[in-house]
Amino acid sequence: MHSIDVDPALTDTARTRLQQLGHTPHLAAGDGQKGIPEADRFDRIIATCSVPAIPEAWIEQARPGAIILTDVALGIAGGLVRLGVDEHHRAIGHFTATAGSFMPARTDAHVYPQAHRPERAPQADTRPTALTAADIQAHYPLKLVLAFHLPETELVYHLDDITGATGIQLQRSDGAWARVPFTGDRTVTYGGSPDLWKQAEAAWRWWNTRGRPTQDNFGYGREANGNASVWYIPDGTRWHLNTH
Repeated sequence: MHSIDVDPALTDTARTRLQQLGHTPHLAAGDGQKGIPEADRFDRIIATCSVPAIPEAWIEQARPGAIILTDVALGIAGGLVRLGVDEHHRAIGHFTATAGSFMPARTDAHVYPQAHRPERAPQADTRPTALTAADIQAHYPLKLVLAFHLPETELVYHLDDITGATGIQLQRSDGAWARVPFTGDRTVTYGGSPDLWKQAEAAWRWWNTRGRPTQDNFGYGREANGNASVWYIPDGTRWHLNTH
């Protein structure tokens, strides 16, 4: 058994405590996204951190038939996937029935990388919407579907500095944003392109017309060239992911 953590101090503490319990696994300090160079190939890889895409090093250190369990972060939401690695260096599987998430992987033991966020577009307009903040917050599978439909977009919780009202805000890498309040008001306020919330509403309708499928109805695959996609298992509807 091998384990790796980015924090050398934590690794040393774990080694000492495990030895006291009579266990002597191989523990290493470093960036787990690069694998464990001194180790052999693995039958099982379990990552207790989230990654935006399955690292190449994990595929290289996985024997054909190996299982990878990890949390993939897809912007608005992510989740646990269980993938099997084949002889063609593909990792294919599905999201697990149990929802879960981990802290992001990092390359430094003391800090997390800060995401670059462009200046937000000025407020453009408001309009009625059928999709509310409560709908998004209450349904994890919906957030996953939103992530499929809206790449380069993140979900944040917004606090109005003047009114103190809270809401859910979707914001895209080009500065566009759209916000709905938790008050139950069916109004969306947006800046930049109005298409952002239109796409969110389209994803909401897609999920509803298919009977609100749970996350384990969606597959995840990483090809040998690093490209990745997700799909709705019952009918094969597919979304290609940005893995760069």
